[in-house]
Amino acid sequence: MNEPAPLSYGQLSVWRDVRELSRGRWHEANTQSLWRLPEDEDHSAREVENAVLTLVGRHESLRTAYDLTDTFAPAQRVLPFLDRVDSGVVECRPEEFDALVDGLASEPFDLRVAPSWRFRVVTRHGRPRVVVMIQHHITADGWSNGVLEADFRAALAGAAPAGAAPATTPRGLAAWQRSEGRSARRAALTAYWERIFGLSAASLSATGPPAPPGSAFQYSVRSRQVYRRAREFADGLSVPVSSVVLAAFAWNVARTAGPGAAVVQLMSSNRFVPPWNTVVSSMNQWTAASVDPAPDDFAAYVGHVHTQSLLAYRHGMYDVDEMDALRDKVRAGREPYEASLGFNFLTGAAPPPGSAHGAETVRESPFSRIGHPCYLRATAEGGESLQLRLRTMGLADSLTRELLEGTVARLTDAT
Repeated sequence: MNEPAPLSYGQLSVWRDVRELSRGRWHEANTQSLWRLPEDEDHSAREVENAVLTLVGRHESLRTAYDLTDTFAPAQRVLPFLDRVDSGVVECRPEEFDALVDGLASEPFDLRVAPSWRFRVVTRHGRPRVVVMIQHHITADGWSNGVLEADFRAALAGAAPAGAAPATTPRGLAAWQRSEGRSARRAALTAYWERIFGLSAASLSATGPPAPPGSAFQYSVRSRQVYRRAREFADGLSVPVSSVVLAAFAWNVARTAGPGAAVVQLMSSNRFVPPWNTVVSSMNQWTAASVDPAPDDFAAYVGHVHTQSLLAYRHGMYDVDEMDALRDKVRAGREPYEASLGFNFLTGAAPPPGSAHGAETVRESPFSRIGHPCYLRATAEGGESLQLRLRTMGLADSLTRELLEGTVARLTDAT
């Protein structure tokens, strides 16, 4: 086994999110990918399995274990080989598929024992139809899943990249992030976050009817019409759809919350600097943007939110421990720091056939309680529809629904 190395900033951020979770909640950091196989291609289940297993040699994170003896100073160790991979071939009827995926995603990983990923080759009438890939978020983020899928499909086609594994590794990233040559960048990060931590953020905690202790509520909508309207509005302003959706959500929260700056917690992919933009690991970190009070001119507000978001993303790669120490110094006995809302925008595959698209509000059971207590996850689905999923903790059920429906209304009526 190789010598232990520090965690990269993204890995460390994931670890900080899950460090205090009870054993019964370890699965909440799991992510999933579905790699569908063309029906006109004739591959055996063994060939599909072997194509997935080629990823082990190419990507270090798939054979990494974590030394968590000191939970405040975790380290990563790369195994020279794996003696097992949690894999298999499963025959599955269409009506059983969702339960199969849910079961695989709900099984936790023990990060101290590699690997922290698993897969199943799902067959129908003996023919492979889809690969279900489950990873702990510390192993691979959403962008990594795209890299893994591309390598898998190349291997399945017999055109896998030749040679050694990629030179970009999580350990190399961790060393670069802490290098002396980045000292000026770290100083800029400190100045930015010092200003953010000094703000008094508007809060929803005292808004609306009281919520039962420990409550968590989740609602979702899926709509083609809302996606088309958001895209038209975004094109007219020359901004991405994500900025329009975020502005609609922040608009509703800001007008509902108590006094203070609307501080938006954003998920930053941190994949802006080559060669690290293709490393398979978690590079995601939460960053924060402060936005002005919501004016009547929504178009102007979208532009402001977009500009502030870009600034936040520039300051999204940082040492979590250093910023926590800075936060405590800046707050110095004041009320604890917490952003006003959390937001993440994803680009996903087209929605499953037969999915509803009328923006009906659907109540769901939260899979995870990791992240901000008022967290909207938006997914643009294959250029066809927009899915909005809002999860709250400590807020009333009715307020959760109102915030989501208000966001949909703001997007529908965007002018």
